[in-house]
This record gives sequence, C-alpha cells and structure tokens, in this order.
Amino acid sequence: YQRRVHGVDPMLRRACLLCQTKQRAAGNATKALQQRFRERLNLFEPLYGLYVTVPAPSVTELLAYYSGFDWLWLDLEHTPASLETMQSMLMAAHGSECAAMLRVAWNDPVLIKQALDIGPTGILVPMVSSKADATAATVACQYPPAGIRGVGSARAHGYGAFRSSEELLQMNDAVLITAQIESREGVESIEDILQVGRLDGVVIGPFDLSASYGLLGQVQHPTVVGAVEHVIVACRRAGKPVGVLCMDTEQAKRYRELGATLLCVGLDHDLLLNSARSLLHGMHSLK
Repeated sequence: YQRRVHGVDPMLRRACLLCQTKQRAAGNATKALQQRFRERLNLFEPLYGLYVTVPAPSVTELLAYYSGFDWLWLDLEHTPASLETMQSMLMAAHGSECAAMLRVAWNDPVLIKQALDIGPTGILVPMVSSKADATAATVACQYPPAGIRGVGSARAHGYGAFRSSEELLQMNDAVLITAQIESREGVESIEDILQVGRLDGVVIGPFDLSASYGLLGQVQHPTVVGAVEHVIVACRRAGKPVGVLCMDTEQAKRYRELGATLLCVGLDHDLLLNSARSLLHGMHSLK
C-alpha cells in the first residue's frame, strides 16, 4: 500500500539515485582529467604520448594505466577500429591519469560529433590547411550557439544524465580541440589558423607533410624539417601549444628544444615488433 500511495518503489528510487550518483562520478572524472590535461598543456609542460594502432581495449588499458605516458593518440583515420571498439578503448582508459586524444577520419561535422559522443579527452582533426578548416573543426566540436554539434544521449552525456543547458555548455569549454597541420598549405597558413580562438593546440603530421612537398616519407629532409620548425615557432609566438609525431628520441629532443610540448614519441606496434626482434636476437646470440 505504501508503495502504491507514493507511486514509486523505495528500492527502485534508491537504485535510481545510486545510478545517477555513479553517472555523475564518471562524468566528473572525465571533466577533471580534461581540466588537468588542459592546464598542463597551457603551462607548456612536456607531455609525452604514444600512438595506439592496435584496436584492443586491453592494450589501451595497459598503456593508460601502466606505461606512464601522459596521453594516448587513438585513431579512427588510419586504423581498422570501429566506433564501437573505440568506445571500449576509451572505457578501458577511463579512470587513469592518461588523456585519450582521438583523431577523427576527416574534418567532417558528423564524424566529429560521433567521436565526441563516445567521450574522449579531446579531438585531433586531420588535414587542417586554412583558417576556414580550423573554424569548421571548432564549430563542429561545440553546441549552439557557438557551434553546430547535435545533442545526443551517449557516453559523453552520461547516457542521458548530462543534458541540461548548463552541462552542455560546460562540454563546449571542456573538450580539447587540436588541429593537425599536414600540408604545405597548412604551413603557409599557420598564422591565420592560429587566429581561431577556440583552437586549443596544433599537432604536426610529418608524413603527409612530406608528401605535400613532393618528398613522400622523407620526414628528415631539410625542407620537411624546416616546415615543421616553422609551425613550431609560429605556435610559440602565438602562445599556442604545439605537438609533433616524432620518429625517434633525437627528433623529439630537437623539436622539444624549439618549443613543441605535445610530443607523440612512438607507436605501439613498433614497440612490440622491436621488443620481439630484440628478444629473438638475444636468443640467437647465445652460445
């Protein structure tokens, strides 16, 4: 009778309140990591990342919790990972102190919306070659009136728990938006690109950059290195954080000295392969 009078089973009410508490705790953990990572980025601390290509949540969890890297570069452009798999990878990293930066396949508002809905720390937008490209990327990452992002009930929204006007606008401020400079046009337009205020940082992609100069794969060529250095210097003059995908520690050291701080310093499959080869070489050397 008591339950019928009040219309809601007390046990069900308690269960609902517990679920809401857990949802908000998870959402607060994501926001806290975004804030800490942004603060470190804006203080120009060196932040070392690893490019994750293996589409396996267990690999992401291992790297996020036990490797010590500051951030992981998760990728929807050059890996076979689906959105569903990528969401599981983000869940595997959740609760660690390692930020998860997710690169979308293209500067497209639908792809950006879907990527943001699964709850990364921030977004990497590839092939940004002009101020218009950078503006389009930032607009796609934000809810109206600042942008055009559609409102969903996905993981980033606590599966529907965070949909008030205040909470949605907080997401506009929280998400990290970075543009990838990967073309000669992007290098030549870098000063204009850096005028886009909501852009949190720039990451340089040396491989596609080398191709745009007619030097495919020659990331150590003086022309390509000069282009990378030009972007780094421009970003530092503008007070904007900048990062680079580096091929070795010497290259990372050089770009760090110039002012790059968001440094991706390795790939998971390279580490796995090199370690396996080293182990086997050691075994073959036994007498």
